[in-house]
Amino acid sequence: MEELELTDNTFQARADFGLFRRLVDRVPWEAVLKGKGVQEGWTFFKKEILKAQEQAVPMCQKTSRQGRPAWLNRELWLELRGKRRIYDLWKKGQATQEDYKDVKRFCREQIRRAEAQLELNLATAVKDN
Repeated sequence: MEELELTDNTFQARADFGLFRRLVDRVPWEAVLKGKGVQEGWTFFKKEILKAQEQAVPMCQKTSRQGRPAWLNRELWLELRGKRRIYDLWKKGQATQEDYKDVKRFCREQIRRAEAQLELNLATAVKDN
């Protein structure tokens, strides 16, 4: 049997609690739960509540940020990977803090330039249309 879980992407602010109550009240609880064990009864109760929730509480779309940022090209990605390696070396005591700070500063500067360039490209593309 699949595990039923409450979902965290319900939009409870717009829930129709009147409908939820009617759906839950429609179930003859005493007759249905009579003779069932605690675990069996709990599973049935949970399943019915989740069914009612599915109908009465709207779901909102989960947004996920897939892929990479538009400004992150291969060259910059390799720089960031190098920065991570220098950080690991610094933590192990094989590189100095100054080495890490220099790489960090350089990467920050490159990211700012890449973001600015992307904004400029988008602005000129919009202007051309």
